[in-house]
Amino acid sequence: MEDMQTVIILMTAVIIIHSVTIIVLFGVIIALLTKLKRLVNHAEATVSNIAQATEWLSPVKLFTEVVQLFRKK
Repeated sequence: MEDMQTVIILMTAVIIIHSVTIIVLFGVIIALLTKLKRLVNHAEATVSNIAQATEWLSPVKLFTEVVQLFRKK
C-alpha cells in the first residue's frame, strides 16, 4: 500500500509540473504573438509611408501638384 501512495504522489507531482509547463508555454506563445502583431503593424505603417514617399517622388505626381498649386492662385 505504501508503494501505491508513493506512485500516486509522484504521478501527481509530474502532472502538476506538466500543467505548469503547458501554462507557461501558452503564456510565452501569446507574448510572442503579441510582439509579432506589433512588428507587423509597424512594418505595415513603414511600407505605407514608403509608398506615399515614392508616390511623391514620381515626376508626374510632382508636376501635377505644382500645376494645381499655380492654378489655385
